[in-house]
Amino acid sequence: EWPHRAMGPRSVREGRCALVIEARNFGESSLEGYGTSCTEAGKIAIVNGRTIIGERVWDAMRILDVLERDFADKVDMSSVVCTGNSGGGTATWYLACMEKRITVAAPSCAVCTFETSIAAMPHCMCNHIPGIRKYFEMGDMGGLIAPRHLVIAAGKLDHGFPIAGTYDAYNQALRTFEAAGCPERCELVVGELGHYNYADLLWEQIHKWGF
Repeated sequence: EWPHRAMGPRSVREGRCALVIEARNFGESSLEGYGTSCTEAGKIAIVNGRTIIGERVWDAMRILDVLERDFADKVDMSSVVCTGNSGGGTATWYLACMEKRITVAAPSCAVCTFETSIAAMPHCMCNHIPGIRKYFEMGDMGGLIAPRHLVIAAGKLDHGFPIAGTYDAYNQALRTFEAAGCPERCELVVGELGHYNYADLLWEQIHKWGF
């Protein structure tokens, strides 16, 4: 019932191989055996000095290791696009911040100021990192992605990630790209609907960059 989230087949349509990750605490990796278990798993992660989003980023980094080690003759590691919607967009954002092997980061319905989203209303526990707001806003972390490519997608009617906060976060990120001398590598695309994966808009921009 969520065809817009079928990002694997869509990536294949774009002429790419696709690696679809079952995020930790979803599906068969949930504590219940199948479903979602972010809240309880988040509590366990905190007790161990970790976060769910940190664990998901770690998983993705290890998968990139496998691609690089075992599939170097089949996968172009100089052109790795990472995308996801909602929690997948959040994972995309933090992965791109931490992992230089991501060539293009394309998060959808996830990038927004903490002030207007995560800190302003109920959200899944997998969005939360203790103490992060003491040091910077979400958009500030765009400096960790520059000078690689970043396209942020957002929905005008997304109430969980309000569009005004997304514009603010985008402008924060854009300033870091300007400081890095590559503002043309940071873009925002806005869809007309709500919490939706705007694959058409994302891929259109990715192709404009020549990927």
